[in-house]
Amino acid sequence: MSLNLHQRGNLFCNILINCFPTRVYGQMEYYLSFLKFITIILIVVLGLAIDLGASPQGRLGFRYWKERPFPDKYLGTTGTSGHFLGFWAVIMQASFSFSGSEFPGIAAGEVIDATRNVPRALRKVWIRITLFYLGGVLVSGLLVPYDDPFLALGESPGHQNGHASPFVIAFTRAGWKLMPNVVNAAILLSALSAASSDIYISSRFLFFLARHILELVCLARSPNTENYPQNQILTAMKPLTETLVTRTLGLRNQPSYLIRLPGNKYYLRPR
Repeated sequence: MSLNLHQRGNLFCNILINCFPTRVYGQMEYYLSFLKFITIILIVVLGLAIDLGASPQGRLGFRYWKERPFPDKYLGTTGTSGHFLGFWAVIMQASFSFSGSEFPGIAAGEVIDATRNVPRALRKVWIRITLFYLGGVLVSGLLVPYDDPFLALGESPGHQNGHASPFVIAFTRAGWKLMPNVVNAAILLSALSAASSDIYISSRFLFFLARHILELVCLARSPNTENYPQNQILTAMKPLTETLVTRTLGLRNQPSYLIRLPGNKYYLRPR
């Protein structure tokens, strides 16, 4: 199975964005963030409308929170142990999404008037977490039960993860033909933005580690005249390329394992 069009396009765009000067990367992230902001507001509002009865399904309310809110087992483990393992697996996945508090500090060295702009941006973080993460998770939990068979559709052969989105499922059942495409487009934009940010941060981490700790000459060279570290960016792109290749080989669970692995580090307190 070869990489499909949007995977190849996503990889190419990430390479292209990070090979431009930092100013171009910043502009792209600004526009992508604006589009994501508008989209998540629209999704949350329409999701609440569906929950309150604006669809053929009628009023949903907290129906799915009352009917078997937890699975009976996780990976063959039943009872309390299965509940705990399932909860912990979700925590590992969610911790990756909540990570990134160090990003503003790393980017501050390349921000114009950082002493003024970085604190202004940080003061708005709680709004984004409340609206984007908690609001989105709350509404999605109201729309679809955890054991809905369509939630696993994104991992079945011939389909992509966008089909497994609870918002896509809810909008499709409501008969809103345009909204599933809007949600899938937002997912692709979010993936593009997240991958670009990770490459940016990883390249700066590599530069610092190579220069002050690992003493790797090839990665310790200062950024070129275009203000972007070429060697570090190419090295940071290697795991992204390898992850996409594993999917072409049928190893569909590997990306999720790679996401959970760095998620664990946010619970480890340095000494």
